[in-house]
Amino acid sequence: MTQAMPGWDSGYVLRSARSLLLTASGQQKDSNVSQQRNTSPLQTSKLTTLEQFSNMIALNNTALTALSKAALMLFQKKNTGSIVNIGSGVGFAPLPMVPVYGPTKAYVMQFTQILQPQVAGTGIRVQLVTPGAVLSEGWDVAGALILTP
Repeated sequence: MTQAMPGWDSGYVLRSARSLLLTASGQQKDSNVSQQRNTSPLQTSKLTTLEQFSNMIALNNTALTALSKAALMLFQKKNTGSIVNIGSGVGFAPLPMVPVYGPTKAYVMQFTQILQPQVAGTGIRVQLVTPGAVLSEGWDVAGALILTP
């Protein structure tokens, strides 16, 4: 009889994902990922710190992966459920003004596409939403001069 990896039960995965989300959103301080407030995914590498890049990767990729893993573990027990990942239009092609944000959204797209055949034939769905530019409060934070509507 094989045992699951120690500590990788759904409770551990959910707690880890929650911690990653709180840390990346700036609501909790962590030694691995520092707070990020009022930072922009729409800045060049020169204007963006390594800390901001790390936070973006933690939020858009690490947390997404951990939450998907936790959800899949629960959904497989019930043979039903839906994961809806939020990508971005900039995940489809390189855009110089978003040197990390675009690639993190490309990860979201590919990760979603890889999960889909793994759950094919079950009651579990994995979907991807890929909005284009959305005018929101984030535009002020981003300083999106190039994309002004």
